[in-house]
Amino acid sequence: MRLRWLVLLALAGLMLAGGLYYLTPPNIADSRSADEICFDREEAVSKLVLACTALIDSGRFSGQDLASIYFERAMAFQSWGKIDRAISDFQESDRICPSAADHDFLGGIYEERGELDRALAEYSEMVRLEPEQPSGYQRRADLRMKQGEYKKAIPDWTEAIRFEHPVTVVYEYFRRAQAYSFLGREADALADLNKAIETDPYASGAYNDRAKIYEARGEREKAIDDFRKALAAQPYDATATEGLKRLGVKP
Repeated sequence: MRLRWLVLLALAGLMLAGGLYYLTPPNIADSRSADEICFDREEAVSKLVLACTALIDSGRFSGQDLASIYFERAMAFQSWGKIDRAISDFQESDRICPSAADHDFLGGIYEERGELDRALAEYSEMVRLEPEQPSGYQRRADLRMKQGEYKKAIPDWTEAIRFEHPVTVVYEYFRRAQAYSFLGREADALADLNKAIETDPYASGAYNDRAKIYEARGEREKAIDDFRKALAAQPYDATATEGLKRLGVKP
């Protein structure tokens, strides 16, 4: 018993001196260090926040490392529902080391809150920081379409298509086609839907939208064929099913 107390006293002394500070986890039931817990996104958010806070308060980190810790804590706060604290940490992360990822999350928060002008500013900052990445253009184009600004969305979709990987560009073609459709540019919409389908032959939404254009033009057989292709790609697709019924054909 005496030996045990001597060991505990020695450990306490080391902790007070700072020798074991960084090896001591925020929860005594967890043998991992704060460094490990802070970056473990499978961890409980309360424990993750404590670990990241310990790292920030330690004064050991600066630059990109410190920004990354703030970013991890911001994401934890966001998932915890502490949105204002998440905003503060994303902003601090970006202040230390500007990052498009911070603006991506901030834009999403503002968009969810209905603060669309602030969200748009965050997505524009993404574009400024990473002008050759598709995500900023995509986020901004999606938001502009939500605002009904289809004409402004088209250049952003074009840039997103330009920088997106050829294998994953189907979404951008599909959404630009929708913008063209809202503006009455039927031929452009069809061209983009064709490209979306070429990229992904299982893009049921693209088949449905193309079928609707054919239906509006009176090209019944083409519309039926596309609705059937949409159903083949996505069984029980409600849009395709209703479209076929509307055209007098069994799904």
